[in-house]
Amino acid sequence: MPFADILKPYDQEHLLGTAGTNSNMCLDGDSIYLRTGNRCLRIDLATGTQLQEYTVPVHGADPPGVWGYIACADGRLFGTRANEGHVVRYLYISSDMTDLLTESEVFFALDVETGDEIWSYTPEHSLRHNAVAVGGGKVFLIDRPLVIEDTPGYVGDPPVEQTTGTLLCLDSGTGNVLWQRKDDSGTFYGTTLALSTQHDVLVVGYQYSQRSYQLPSELGDRLAGFRASDGTPLWSAGDRYISRPLINGLTVYTQPYARDLVTGERDNGFLLDDRSPGGCGNVSGSANLLLYRSGTLGYTDLVRRVGTENYGGIRPGCWINAISAGGLVLMPDATDRCTCSYLIKASIALQSEAATFPPDRDSDGDGLTGGEELSLGTDPLDSDTDDDGMPDGWEVTYSLDPNSGADATLDADDDGHSNLAEYQAGTDPSDPASFPVGPRTISTGGCTPSGASDLMGLFIAAILSRLGMRRRARSSGSSGDTGRDRPWSGAPRR
Repeated sequence: MPFADILKPYDQEHLLGTAGTNSNMCLDGDSIYLRTGNRCLRIDLATGTQLQEYTVPVHGADPPGVWGYIACADGRLFGTRANEGHVVRYLYISSDMTDLLTESEVFFALDVETGDEIWSYTPEHSLRHNAVAVGGGKVFLIDRPLVIEDTPGYVGDPPVEQTTGTLLCLDSGTGNVLWQRKDDSGTFYGTTLALSTQHDVLVVGYQYSQRSYQLPSELGDRLAGFRASDGTPLWSAGDRYISRPLINGLTVYTQPYARDLVTGERDNGFLLDDRSPGGCGNVSGSANLLLYRSGTLGYTDLVRRVGTENYGGIRPGCWINAISAGGLVLMPDATDRCTCSYLIKASIALQSEAATFPPDRDSDGDGLTGGEELSLGTDPLDSDTDDDGMPDGWEVTYSLDPNSGADATLDADDDGHSNLAEYQAGTDPSDPASFPVGPRTISTGGCTPSGASDLMGLFIAAILSRLGMRRRARSSGSSGDTGRDRPWSGAPRR
């Protein structure tokens, strides 16, 4: 069943989009719930058949309202009556923001089966759509006054501090307030909530997109975690970040940093600092991958951790970002009206290279299964990921680093022979009593006259090993491309 113009307000350039309004649809069980105007439609996910229609509850003399926030859980459909009088400014060039409403006046819960209203909550001030989170039998809200500086009619200085506010937790079944919190100044910060029901953590932060595309009211660097069940503060950090918080397992990512979700401790092994400044979309991700716009489609492999990489001459749109789902990366076309230099105008689905080899099989003959290679961050289709002349499996066996070529010239057991020389001779690089017969090399990088011929031999052997690897790659049809620069296989599909 077709539903006309459901995304028309979002089909414009340089918008806040769902980063301000929240989504206009949600999934629960076998149904998709779609808000449109003052209605919400329940649609069968498999057939597209409309199953039910809900409307925004009318209280007293209130006129019928426009549906704002939407979520569904535990047999309850949650929504808000949007504030149609508060329309925020567009952020770049010009767009029609009339139907992209970001604040609401009433929060309510309906029975999914009957459509009857279960409860409603009227805030003291206003509810920002991205300062709402639902899960674990609870509803989390930040009640804060509207910010007039966010509207297009405002002329004057930008705000210099956050307006007063309160963080509340309601019982999702009854609407009763379970707990509420303000900070020491008697107010509450933040414009965005992210919830992990699995780890009982509520993250409070700000809605940034590289500090280029956000409303004037997005003020502050504070990021904090609270115990969702009772509101106990767990941690707080004040480092400057430039992207909306993303919870991924036990990690919360806020470009350029990553922090432990429960303790707030920074992961010093992660730093996303090489993303193109032209990216205007939010970061999305899955267990092992972060996706974002960085000129073209950018990504960070969380296993290999080699920084920002890119896929082809195609770009996500502003706020229309790549989504990781069902083992695929899905990205809708975002260049239809674009005159910039991105060559591919297509909607694409990208498949991980991991799907092209069995995780229990050694596809490249290096002694490691595909599953082991994924956990190590090595290439399951290249027997020598770091091109140092030593197979990945051999390096792992002897506690060397299969992702770094620097250990080829080192001498792990101080027997005077490099690790590469020991591999070529079939000796044990971890045992000083096991070494090649012949002149010795110096592990510090210099060489004695007696070791010069050995060093030259290692150099020649390394070249021959590399050439042999490339020949194997070409014979397999890869034209010398070992796959390290190709995170996905398959051609884009329109």
